[in-house]
Amino acid sequence: MSVDADALSTGAAYWKGVWFCIAAPGWGTFTAMLGFGAFAAENGRPLTEALILSFGLWSMPGQMAYVELASEGVAVIALTIAVTIANLRMLPLTAAVLPMLHGAGYGKATRVLVAQMTSVTSYISLVDVARRLPDRARRGRFYFGFCTMTISLGFFGTTVGHGLAGVLPTEGLVVLVFVTPLYLLMLSARVVDHEMLAAALFGCVAVPAGHLLSPDWGVVIGGVLAGTAAFFIFGRAKRP
Repeated sequence: MSVDADALSTGAAYWKGVWFCIAAPGWGTFTAMLGFGAFAAENGRPLTEALILSFGLWSMPGQMAYVELASEGVAVIALTIAVTIANLRMLPLTAAVLPMLHGAGYGKATRVLVAQMTSVTSYISLVDVARRLPDRARRGRFYFGFCTMTISLGFFGTTVGHGLAGVLPTEGLVVLVFVTPLYLLMLSARVVDHEMLAAALFGCVAVPAGHLLSPDWGVVIGGVLAGTAAFFIFGRAKRP
């Protein structure tokens, strides 16, 4: 779905974000959260808890870590540390998003809410449309609409997956969690930013290689190497 900045009013920007999400990106989140809902049900976690986790953590690694560790009776302190470490990857992502929304007219409470709702999907989509929405007010409304719809589809997916866990084979439903990485790679291919696309492609090679060096730190090693390579090859070239 295209975003025509000239024909888009500030009020309509919110709904454009909603429909932009529904057109494709949000369904990747729905599918992944469907798998999470099934995973939570399989581990004996009630639907209410799964929904609270979906919004409170809003990051699949952290959500999966919580469900698995909580089901094993891990102490609260250890559980909190594990989930915090799993979600640390969202800190630099959120730090990259907020400057792109500076001047959007958000109040303090809204900025906190937007930071909480930010995900890899919303970040990639924001990068994709930012150049077509130079007006910060419209960009902010668009992003808020996109994020609220993504959260809604995530809740819907969690609910459906939790309910289907007792009807369909849970193993098949849980596999849907891995749809997200594949979907994000395809979503990155739409972005004109060569630096981001290069980082994603380099990661396909660097992360498996890093995993061979250290199964526990493979993702971190591969991610740092891929991002650094993309920065030095493409990022520095477009900076003065």
